[in-house]
Amino acid sequence: MTKKEPLVSFIMPVYNAEKFLVETLISILNQTYTNIEIIAVNDGSKDSSLQILESFAKNDKRLVIINQENTGIVGALNNGIQHAHGEFIARADSDDICFLTRIEKQIPHIINAPEVVLVCSNFEVIDENSEFMYREIVPLRDMDIKQAMLFYNPIGHGTTLLRKSAVLEVGGYSDKCGPTEDYELWTRLSKVGKFVGVEDILYRWRQNRNGITFTNNPAMVQYTKTNLANFWNMSNVKRVSRKEIVDTGRYYIKNCDRYGHDTKNIVFSNIGRLAAHLIKHGRITDGIIQLFSLASSGRVGLKYAYFRVITIFRKRIIKL
Repeated sequence: MTKKEPLVSFIMPVYNAEKFLVETLISILNQTYTNIEIIAVNDGSKDSSLQILESFAKNDKRLVIINQENTGIVGALNNGIQHAHGEFIARADSDDICFLTRIEKQIPHIINAPEVVLVCSNFEVIDENSEFMYREIVPLRDMDIKQAMLFYNPIGHGTTLLRKSAVLEVGGYSDKCGPTEDYELWTRLSKVGKFVGVEDILYRWRQNRNGITFTNNPAMVQYTKTNLANFWNMSNVKRVSRKEIVDTGRYYIKNCDRYGHDTKNIVFSNIGRLAAHLIKHGRITDGIIQLFSLASSGRVGLKYAYFRVITIFRKRIIKL
């Protein structure tokens, strides 16, 4: 009898993660969806991370440990993907926490939808003491997620469930984008398939002062600016009609149980940003029409159109 291959492979780079690693492993190994494996890539840790991994692996054969010399997160991620047996890749960082129903709630959005290459979710941000700080809301629809990507990275890296074949098709993670390897991969994946957001909060991201977000912050800002500009240039950016804006608002109010109004506000704010960026890129007529379309869509649209107009005028006055 042949061993059944796991459908989902968690890829978790580990580097000096002893402080939070136990909690992270427990949150993954106790997923309600059990057809998983964990590829833990020990990236040259100098603390007790390896010993912790080995103690868990003795009791659960779904945990596979790969030891390597320190290469950084991109090398660890690509190495982990090469060893993954699953059709889908679930990301998790070694200091974060997965909700136990995470995969159970994400897998239906991708397993029978070959056009979908990425599923993400809302998530909470916690501090080093596991205290709640704030939550991040992601749009649910492909078009709205990709529109948000024109201005910022709306997708929490650790929340993602990826189609492995698509990741390999676009060449995996790149080591030429500094600490923005996640967003840069999303830009390439966006060209080969659809993205889906899940309204549920399924992940807790730890704001760790020793993590890459803090230690590489100046580099992250610069690389992010470059990536955003590249994504704008590679995208066929179009205006959003008034009808589409109205339909979008109705969609989020109707289809979201908890965060419909919040998500609607985020999407409408991004349409306002779109107008400003159209003007910034010399498409002044398109930008003005976009502002009018947003303003005429209702009170929420008017609020974000007014805010964007004020922002545009302030920036121009400052330049003058």
